[in-house]
Amino acid sequence: MTRDEYQRNAIECMQLASQIDDPDNKLKMLAMARAWLMLANYGFMFDDTARIVAAATKPESPKEE
Repeated sequence: MTRDEYQRNAIECMQLASQIDDPDNKLKMLAMARAWLMLANYGFMFDDTARIVAAATKPESPKEE
């Protein structure tokens, strides 16, 4: 799954929560939205970390003389 899909799922959960009258079920749906957002954020952090590691471990190009 992509970060965008996680975010779309979170939005869908929030929209559904706004339509639910039962407070317990509304809280459960909002908790699910929060979980989807956390997964999306982990995706952002993972991508950033991967870019940093790739840049730090990139072999230097041979210098021209």
